[in-house]
Amino acid sequence: MADREAIGGTLVLGGGFAGGYVARLLGKRGATIVSPENFMLYTPMLPEAASGTLEPRHVVVPLRMMCPHAEWSYPVSVDTSG
Repeated sequence: MADREAIGGTLVLGGGFAGGYVARLLGKRGATIVSPENFMLYTPMLPEAASGTLEPRHVVVPLRMMCPHAEWSYPVSVDTSG
């Protein structure tokens, strides 16, 4: 695993509404987001995107664009039983 480059020592678990906004508010202090998805999905707006009244790009926001100073990491499970 590569060394973290984020200035702060904040680890954010999950890239949903709470995790994305916490990482965004930390700004240049930095954070590492651990999430299986690298995007945030606005599920209440999915019917509008499906019907065509809203473009799908307005429903999905990439975490890298929303939190430019945060790092993103994919979660990996480790078997510690031996």
